[in-house]
Amino acid sequence: MYDLVNKFKYFKIALLLLSTLVPYLEWGKTQSAFLFEIEWLVFKSIFVNPFSIVHPLILLPLFGQLLILVFGVFIPRFYPVLFGIVLVSALILFILFVGIFSINILVVFSCIPFVFATAFFYFKGE
Repeated sequence: MYDLVNKFKYFKIALLLLSTLVPYLEWGKTQSAFLFEIEWLVFKSIFVNPFSIVHPLILLPLFGQLLILVFGVFIPRFYPVLFGIVLVSALILFILFVGIFSINILVVFSCIPFVFATAFFYFKGE
């Protein structure tokens, strides 16, 4: 029974982390990317120009993902993971609101998995 509960916790954390990578962004006429593609570009640019990523909408969600990973998998704690969710949701809810105001259905629907994963984690928490 304990093993099943433990696997369920890891499933919630994996669902939460994967849902942070799904949001879709569109800007301009022909430019678009998923959030995981943009994160990869950020990680690559750390070594080239580290000061180019110093912005709250870049650093806070990355720190939030790190909190979710560390305190969700390695040192299981509920409240640091919840704080990580708050940090990541600053970016994802901003993307959601931009999608709503620009009436872009793809952007809105790509943010829904994070909202559901957050609700699933919070209401099925400890």
